[in-house]
Amino acid sequence: MKIRFHHILLFLLFSIPLLSTAQTTLRLRNCIETAVENNLQAQLSSNSINSAEITLLQKKFDFLPSVNANLPINKSFGKSADIYTQQIAISPWTSNPSLIASFTAFKGLSKWSGLKNAEYSLMASQYSLEDLKNDIRINTALAFFQVVFAGENLKIARNRKEVLTKQLEKAQFQFEAGAVTEGDVYTVKAQVATEAVNVISQENAYNRALLDLVLSMNLDPAVSYEVEAPVLMELEGEQNIPSITSVFDEAKMSNPGIRKQEFQALAAKYAINTARASFMPTVNINFGMGSFYSSNARDRVGYGLDADGFPQIIYGDTKPILAQLETNFSQSMSISLNIPIFNRYLNRQSYLNSKLNYKNALLNVEITQNDLFKSIQQAHLDARAAMAKYEATEIQLESLNESFRYAEAKQNAGMLDFYTFIDILNNKTKAEVDLVQARYDFVLKRKILDLYQGKELSF
Repeated sequence: MKIRFHHILLFLLFSIPLLSTAQTTLRLRNCIETAVENNLQAQLSSNSINSAEITLLQKKFDFLPSVNANLPINKSFGKSADIYTQQIAISPWTSNPSLIASFTAFKGLSKWSGLKNAEYSLMASQYSLEDLKNDIRINTALAFFQVVFAGENLKIARNRKEVLTKQLEKAQFQFEAGAVTEGDVYTVKAQVATEAVNVISQENAYNRALLDLVLSMNLDPAVSYEVEAPVLMELEGEQNIPSITSVFDEAKMSNPGIRKQEFQALAAKYAINTARASFMPTVNINFGMGSFYSSNARDRVGYGLDADGFPQIIYGDTKPILAQLETNFSQSMSISLNIPIFNRYLNRQSYLNSKLNYKNALLNVEITQNDLFKSIQQAHLDARAAMAKYEATEIQLESLNESFRYAEAKQNAGMLDFYTFIDILNNKTKAEVDLVQARYDFVLKRKILDLYQGKELSF
C-alpha cells in the first residue's frame, strides 16, 4: 500500500488538535527548582557573588609587585644643542625605555586585612543568596498548594453539583408521580443552578491560583499547565513536631540569614584593621632599569681641521639602536618611607566609622537571631494549631458524612424536607473544604520547621 501526500496531510491535520491540547505537568519539586532558577532577584544576588569573587581575586593579587614598562619616543622640531657635539643641530629622535617594579613591603597589614574582609564578604554574599532561595522555595510551595487546594475545592463543588443534580432528577420523577409539587422541583432546580455558578467560581479560583504559580516561576502563561498534587506524608500528630529549642539550636548553626550576618560582622571586623593601618608608616621598594637612544648619537673617529683651520672632532655615523641601548643601560633601586602625620582627620574618621560599622554588624546578628527565634515560635505555634484543626475537622467530617448518608436516605424516602437536606449538605461541604485546607496547611507549616533546621523542603 502506497502512502500518498494527501494521507500525510490528513494525518497532520488530525494531529494538530492533539498537539494543541498537550499539557505541561507541574510537580512541586520541579516548580521550586524552576522558581529559584528563573527568579530575577536570585540572579542579581548571584551577580553580587561574582562581583565579590572578583574583589577577592584582586585582594590576592595585591600581594604581588606592580611591574610597568615605558617606551616613549620623543621628537622636538627645530634646532637645539646636540649633547654629543655641543653644537646647534636639528633636534634628534630620542627614546628612554624603562621597566619599573614597585612593591609595598609594609602598610600596617592592610593587605592581609583587606584579603580577609573580601573572603568574609564573599561568604556573606553566598549565604545571602541561599537565604533568598529559601524565601523563594517557601513562597513557591505556598503558591503550589494554593493551586492544589483550589483544585480540591473544585472537585468538592463538582461533587456537590452532581449530588444535587441527582436530587433534581428524583424530584422531577416524584413530581410526575404526584408526590411533590412543582414548587419543590423549582426549589431544587434553583439550587442546582446555584451550584453550577459555584463550580464556575471555583474554576476561576483554580485558574487564578495556577496563573499566580506560573508567573511566580517566570514561565510562559500561554502554555497549558496541570498540577500534580504531591503524595503527602502520614500525619502523626503533635509528637511529630520538634520542640522550639531543638529547632532554634539547629537553625543558629545552619540558617543562612544568621550566617550571612555573622560573616558580615567578621568582614566589618577586618575593615577596622584596614582603617587602622592608615595610621602606620608605609614602606615601598622600587626597582627600575632603563636605557637611552638618540638619533644624533655618534662615536668619535678622530680629529681634524675645519674650513677656518681650527681643530675639530670628527664623528662617525649614527650608532645603531641596539648598541646604544646596551651602552646606556642602567639600573636603579630605591626604598621610601611614608609616615602619615596629618591628613585633615580623614584617617581617624574612617577608623571611627569602621568601628561603628562593626558594632552595627554585631547588633544585626543579635537582631536576626531574635527575629529567627520569634519566627520559629510562630511557626511552631502555627504547626500545632494546624494539626489540632486537622484532627478536629477529621472527626467532624466523619460525623457529618454519617449524618449526610442518613439525611440522603430520608430525603429519598420523602421523610426530610429539601431545606434541611441542603443545610446538612452545606455542613458536610464546609467540613470537606476545611479538612483539605487543614491537611495542606499542617504539612506546609511542618515543613517550614524542617527548613529552619537546614533540611531540604521536600514532600
